[in-house]
Amino acid sequence: MGLMISNLLAAKYSWLGRRQKVAFKEFALAKLIIEVALNVKSVQKKEVEVVISNWLRRAKDRMKKPE
Repeated sequence: MGLMISNLLAAKYSWLGRRQKVAFKEFALAKLIIEVALNVKSVQKKEVEVVISNWLRRAKDRMKKPE
């Protein structure tokens, strides 16, 4: 996901839109990522949602690390 969304932008979102952030699950991009993951891998929708949620949650930490 890091190729599509910068950490700076990702830090403004959460999966559900909690803590005064925008809900990422409502965006077409979220639906597209889930659809692609389900077609490429044998995973459940909830598993993909958890991975996206965790990735968004750690955006702030990734910005602190030197690349």
